[in-house]
Amino acid sequence: MQDFNGTMTPAITLLARRKLVTPTLLYLAGHRPLAFAAGQLLAVAAPVAAILGQSAVGNWAALLSDPDGPAQLELALSGRETEPAHHD
Repeated sequence: MQDFNGTMTPAITLLARRKLVTPTLLYLAGHRPLAFAAGQLLAVAAPVAAILGQSAVGNWAALLSDPDGPAQLELALSGRETEPAHHD
C-alpha cells in the first residue's frame, strides 16, 4: 500500500476550509467504480499538465489508479469531516 498523504493533504485542507468535505465524500462514494479510469485519464494528461505547471496531476493519477488509493482518500476525508472547524 502506497502512502499518498503528500498528494491528498493540500486538497483536503482546501476542501475542509471551504466546508466541502461531506459533498466530496458523497461524490467519491458515487463515482468510486470510475476511479481507475479517471486515474488513467489523468496519467495521459500528466505530461501536458506538467508543462503547464501542474505537476500534481501525475500524483493524483497514481492515487486514483492504485487499488487502495480511493479508500485512502475517503479515509482521510472522513477523518477531516469529524474535526471541528477552525476559524482563521
